[in-house]
Amino acid sequence: KDALPKPSEQYDICLHVLGGSYYYTGEFAKAAPLLKEHVKDFPESKFRLASRYFEGANLSNLQSWSEAGGLLDAFLKDYPDPAENIYLSFALFDRANCHYAQDELEESLKKLDRIEKEFPDASVLDSALNLKGNALQSLDDVGQAEEYYKKALALAERRGNRLVAGEALYYLVALLGAEKIGKEANPAPEKAIPYYERYWKDYATGSFYRPQVAVAGLHPLGKVGRMQEALDKLQAVISELAQQKRATNLEEAINSYTDAYLAEHTPIELKQHYYNFPDIPVDNSAAQALLRIAIIGVFEDVLETATKEKDQDAQRQATAEINVLFRDMKNTFKPSELSTFILISLADYLREKTAAPKQSLEYYEEIKGRKDKEYLFRALFGIADVYGRSPKPAEKDRAIQSLRRIFNDAPEKKEKERSLYRIITILAEKGDWDAVEEEAKKYLDKDSGFKKFKPWCAMFLARSYDERGELESALQSYIQAWAAYTGYIEVSAPAAKRILEITWDRNNPAEPPKKSDRQTAYEFGWNYIDGTKHIRAGNDIKEEEKEAWDEVEALVQEYENAPAIINMEILKKQEEEARGR
Repeated sequence: KDALPKPSEQYDICLHVLGGSYYYTGEFAKAAPLLKEHVKDFPESKFRLASRYFEGANLSNLQSWSEAGGLLDAFLKDYPDPAENIYLSFALFDRANCHYAQDELEESLKKLDRIEKEFPDASVLDSALNLKGNALQSLDDVGQAEEYYKKALALAERRGNRLVAGEALYYLVALLGAEKIGKEANPAPEKAIPYYERYWKDYATGSFYRPQVAVAGLHPLGKVGRMQEALDKLQAVISELAQQKRATNLEEAINSYTDAYLAEHTPIELKQHYYNFPDIPVDNSAAQALLRIAIIGVFEDVLETATKEKDQDAQRQATAEINVLFRDMKNTFKPSELSTFILISLADYLREKTAAPKQSLEYYEEIKGRKDKEYLFRALFGIADVYGRSPKPAEKDRAIQSLRRIFNDAPEKKEKERSLYRIITILAEKGDWDAVEEEAKKYLDKDSGFKKFKPWCAMFLARSYDERGELESALQSYIQAWAAYTGYIEVSAPAAKRILEITWDRNNPAEPPKKSDRQTAYEFGWNYIDGTKHIRAGNDIKEEEKEAWDEVEALVQEYENAPAIINMEILKKQEEEARGR
């Protein structure tokens, strides 16, 4: 490609073929820049139709749902005629999949209905029927979902499409064998068993869905006294997955096996079983590490229950088991021996579920140093979370350094937003209020597009002024936070309290028609309490919110009893008399 003149017909052909080849062979990350370049630089190409479709479909495979959806919408609009557009049914399916991934279920169903009605012979129809079942199931239409999975199964079997048939069988087992349908217990999970048996008899060999079907079969088989059979099947699947370099379903399979095994065995028996799990060699670090993590999780649950029940003997025993397991993990598995997926699972567990989160750092640091960047930003956030909890300023600085790298380099906007907000909270904990002001303004800038943490960032901005004695700026910022987020009691109550205190302490006298600061503070507080007392009385309010609101109410009462304050009862009578005159 690089040796060809650009632009030229040869370059056009080469770019299209290269991008299309990567797309068809599943190397979507490599295909993306080539397809984008072709669409941009060769608008008159005879391959434009194909490249336009490939670009959107390729991004869908990369799970860039919003960007893919926009490109596919434009493609469907520009090429609506099936006589001229051989990719129309495929584009409708890809767009439906994007809608489904973004929980736009009704829009997904509209595209899938079109495929079913307008393209009855489309090669993608059996997959579309499965996806329609997914969407209907998400809308709690279990009956219709079952019908569409059966339609997909029948069509895929007629066509000899083993992959889609296996997928449909998995969906039927998971749907019909679920513990609950909606909020109610499933009255007949055994209806899933014929599909479970059919899958293992006819479609399991080479199927992607072996782990999912094995997990989904636990409940229905357990209900008819065949739990050991289901466990044996799942055990075999776990052993198979353990031989794969990257088995993303391995953790879920082990966790499901753990829950089912514990129904008839003790945690100690589970530990012995997992230390000698069949067909997983001792030197298989990835699988052995996940098995150890599962055991630790069980004893953490035991410890939590014992703590609630104040059973000190059980607490000591569970704590001892957990400590032994962690020592064993650290002594048995070097970070360099573990896959990146196992590293991030272990690190997150140590950070989130244990009393010693710093144990996670060596695993996060190992991820940082690897060429595989899939879990880099998750590791960086883990590092920031550990150091951010520290009381030591130097460690908080390390947390901020990690978060800044996420903010600068992370591809996802939500990762950038979360990292910036965490930077602000750590700077506030450090008391670096100049920096808090700078970062809070960055977050609140309308061009940032950030929304999730706006109420709290508005308060951090106000506090940055307040803590530095810039009371007029603080007052204005507190007023803005209160006005914008009155319904967020955890924000509006502290803001209202400081508005009251700053205004009261300023104590400017009345200058008609303006009232005195103290009268203004009292009336503002009274109106805030009156306007939000229904929230205070609600069932959803947290205790700390109640306490913050009660502090404002107490302050208003204190001000009402102060000299020279006209209380609201008298003010309202005066207003009524004035209206009567």
